[in-house]
Amino acid sequence: MEKIKFGDWLEKFKDVDRPIGDLAKDMLKTDDVGKFNNFSNIADIPRKWQFRVYDVAVEAFEYYLVDSVDKYDIEYIRKIVANEKLIANMKIIGKEI
Repeated sequence: MEKIKFGDWLEKFKDVDRPIGDLAKDMLKTDDVGKFNNFSNIADIPRKWQFRVYDVAVEAFEYYLVDSVDKYDIEYIRKIVANEKLIANMKIIGKEI
């Protein structure tokens, strides 16, 4: 079974009356599903996006990571989220990964 990609996953939230739904609608309006599908980690999310949009995208990506792994492997989930935050923070401060 192929893992669902982030953009395809996010599209399912287009009717949700929350920030994640707004992000999904904006993605669809600008026809950026393919761009979002290429995000493989938090560091791929453009830092140039408006502050709130970036925060919502990062939070949504974290939910996506949790939603797309074995629900019973909590240690794996914790490692993924911690690693994604570390990678994003290192890119922010200009450290090589």
